[in-house]
Amino acid sequence: TLLAANIPDLMLFKLLSFMLVNLAMSQYLSQYRYTNWNTKRRLVIVQGGNMVEEARRATEAEGMQCQLATRNINIIYLSEDQPQDVAFYLNRGAEVKHLDNADVENVKSAVGRGSGDWAIL
Repeated sequence: TLLAANIPDLMLFKLLSFMLVNLAMSQYLSQYRYTNWNTKRRLVIVQGGNMVEEARRATEAEGMQCQLATRNINIIYLSEDQPQDVAFYLNRGAEVKHLDNADVENVKSAVGRGSGDWAIL
């Protein structure tokens, strides 16, 4: 039948689409792939002015930075004015990397979220 003849084409299309999506995945987020426990980082991505401000206030609470460092957490703040990737480490201060527009767009496309306030882990 016509449908049966198109199944291989459909599967090929899905496979190619999957490969293209993986290739298009955020170049920025690809740095967080890990090979062992010591290099594993967990990401929290926060978007939107209100959500970013709430997350920043929460990380400034007593003992919170130690908790984040213990769990190898990075928080990526996708604010309009100062997008940052903040890495929390034990025995040293937080490392802040300022993101450019290309990094911000890569992250947004990788997580597939639109505008507005949101956060994901």
